[in-house]
Amino acid sequence: MKTAIISFHNAYNYGAALQAYALQKAIENMGIDCEYIDYINEHRRQSYDMNYLFKNALAERDFKFAVRALLGTPFMKIRGKRFDRFYKKYVRTTSRSYKNSEEAQELNHCYDKFIVGSDQVWNPENNGADFAYLLDFVEDNSKRVSYSPSFGLSEIPDEYIEKYRENLLKFSFLGVREQAGADIVKRLTNQDAELLLDPVFLINKDEWLKLIPQNSGRKKYVFYYTNHNGEIRDFLSTGYSMKGLEYHILSTKITPFDFINPKKKITVAMNPEEFLGEINSAELVVTSSFHCLAFSLILQKPFAVILTGNTGKDERLVNLLQICGLENRIITPDTTLQDITKPINFEEVNQLLQIKITFSKECLAYALGKSDHHPSDSSIRKLRNFYFCEDDRCTGCGACVECCPVQAISMGNRDLFSYPLRDKERCIECGKCNKVCQIFNEKKTQLNQSFWAAKNSDDIRINSSSGGVFPALAKKIIDKGGFVAAASMKSDFSVSHSIISDYSGVKKMSHTFYVQSDTTGIYSQIEILLKKNKLILFVGTPCQVRGLQMYLGKHYSNLYTVDLVCHGIPSPEVYKSFILFLKKKGNLSEYQFRDKSVGWRGYTESAVINEVKYSQNTWLCSFTNLFSHNLINRKSCSECAFSNFQRCGDITIGDFWSVERTNRLLDDGKGISLVICNTDKGNDLFNMIDFPIKEKISCEDAMQNSLVRPAKSSSKRMRLVRMYREKGYEAIARKYGENNTVGKCKMMLRKALKR
Repeated sequence: MKTAIISFHNAYNYGAALQAYALQKAIENMGIDCEYIDYINEHRRQSYDMNYLFKNALAERDFKFAVRALLGTPFMKIRGKRFDRFYKKYVRTTSRSYKNSEEAQELNHCYDKFIVGSDQVWNPENNGADFAYLLDFVEDNSKRVSYSPSFGLSEIPDEYIEKYRENLLKFSFLGVREQAGADIVKRLTNQDAELLLDPVFLINKDEWLKLIPQNSGRKKYVFYYTNHNGEIRDFLSTGYSMKGLEYHILSTKITPFDFINPKKKITVAMNPEEFLGEINSAELVVTSSFHCLAFSLILQKPFAVILTGNTGKDERLVNLLQICGLENRIITPDTTLQDITKPINFEEVNQLLQIKITFSKECLAYALGKSDHHPSDSSIRKLRNFYFCEDDRCTGCGACVECCPVQAISMGNRDLFSYPLRDKERCIECGKCNKVCQIFNEKKTQLNQSFWAAKNSDDIRINSSSGGVFPALAKKIIDKGGFVAAASMKSDFSVSHSIISDYSGVKKMSHTFYVQSDTTGIYSQIEILLKKNKLILFVGTPCQVRGLQMYLGKHYSNLYTVDLVCHGIPSPEVYKSFILFLKKKGNLSEYQFRDKSVGWRGYTESAVINEVKYSQNTWLCSFTNLFSHNLINRKSCSECAFSNFQRCGDITIGDFWSVERTNRLLDDGKGISLVICNTDKGNDLFNMIDFPIKEKISCEDAMQNSLVRPAKSSSKRMRLVRMYREKGYEAIARKYGENNTVGKCKMMLRKALKR
């Protein structure tokens, strides 16, 4: 029997090289003749062509990247030579090279099976949208096998969906590396893909040790494999002492200052064997790399993991850590020195890994025809089918808490926000939480949208944060005998959702709240009312609207949903500390995130303390500064699925910030709303209302930052959170919230420019 593999076997990347070696070795250990198709398309070739990258950067006027490409050329050449030697020594390939599917078609009669995998070979950004990596050149579908490929994305771009669906349906066996990949396969094909380990786990520790060069006389060191110096600072902020230890840093993002420290050994071009050696001899490994984590587990080395904030990349790490029960090795602002130095029970870890290793090997044997028996271990299938979201992608919508039939899920505090916690003793693994989780389910896409600029009368707008559209929608629903569910500020200044049926309560809901509202119990209350055929209007952030939709699990004609154009959601914990900070100044009787009497644009916070109204002070604006600079926002906001025109509500509302660019006559400085009708139902509701001003606009007119891309978390976020934990709100307000001399100067300048 002869098998061909297609992968990134020729990439100058440690994970790509070592997984390529491992998969070939594992197949050969089964007694199967195996080799790689020496395949590299133009996109992959150009990604390592420094001359091309330099010229392309100049053409696009990206001078910063052009300089990096120019300076990096000698290092890349050295790295390339070292990787080429590794591939020549350890990886067998076809005698001929191929660069497209048409050329690869000649291989159809040469092999009994074709395998694609592993690595991010199904990421169109990495493979150049080349469907050879989905084996489109293979004529016999029974020969098509995937072993542990990764999409590296949470969703396939729209323009490739049909081609992906068409090719995925032709595989005789589908195995992927991450849960997100299995979810994509399920959405596109309605088939279950097996969740398999990366190939590096298919060969044991002793076989890997044979590749490692002999090491003698080295000093003790910590091995850092990361491309961001800020991540090393985040790790050291745990209090870990480098006394008596050297820094061994493998990174392509270095500065001249890195070479000044004699304790730092900087490397950009080691070979794969040396990479294994660095991990094996380290006292501790600190990394944001999946394969560096994988080899730390295989070689049984203490490690710490730093997440990058990139959902696709982080999920691989989180999935693996969950399998091993080692989520506590992720560095967060709450990580202590004790967490880092706590020994890892590798005997227990190996037992957990061995279950998955055995299953992965059995799946590979079945896919290649070496076994007629499909693996059917029930505990493995439970591990594959049941996945509880405990990572940074969680939006905190709370749908999983409300749907759990045995109350095994509660919300606990972590990283300044509430996250779901599962009581493993009480949990019956029914999978209901998985079914209602918006992370694992495709978002709703809206078509045929209509875009509007609208504003209500002055007396309504003065009590609204924007153009007064929400009060009008609420009034229409209440006049029909319905209910409105939205956020409002309580007497203790906390913000939570409530349900009203009287218009007198709408005023409190008409303000902006720059904090995550508490929706505890709201979804189930709404469900009861809906089943009684009551009309409901639900207003919230897109993730809250999606949370309600997932919880309900069906369409209700008597439910109208309105999602808000959202920059992100700041921490309720930090907000609570901010309120205590204000109370120290006296009797706080009123606080508004945006006060129309101060203005519509800019910093319009206000507070009444000891019966004196304050606005536009640095201490009062400090919380908004932290929010707008993305320092205290929920991590999932930086990967928000709704920071675009694909909305989940029947109607989307927000401030029409571009009004002065599109129609200055509409801007009276008192607020005007952007309205997007996403569904026929939303359009019908909006058109029932006669606004004093209602003008149709284009999608281009509606464009604003929060409808283009999500705001990325600040690189200073982890340091801020740690300072907050240690020194409290006032310290972060001074350091990061501009409650300082610089902030006062900026405030004075803004006031002067307004005159």
